[in-house]
Amino acid sequence: MTLVSAEIVARIGGEQAALGIHLPLGDLMIGACALELGYVVATGNARDFERIPGLKLISLQERFAGEAGGWPGSVDCL
Repeated sequence: MTLVSAEIVARIGGEQAALGIHLPLGDLMIGACALELGYVVATGNARDFERIPGLKLISLQERFAGEAGGWPGSVDCL
């Protein structure tokens, strides 16, 4: 984590907390790093990531919903 990512964590975490939204620190850290680097986050659990303003997501649950067996679980990756 860089200083820029840490500042993003603090800013977004504070803004969301002021709205009564409490994001898991791990998800917030992943999201902040992705925002800093301009990456997209692919996840099987988009719920918390959707609350990070400006973050681009690929929802693996939606992506694999129509396939036999569906998506097997939650994986976060950059």
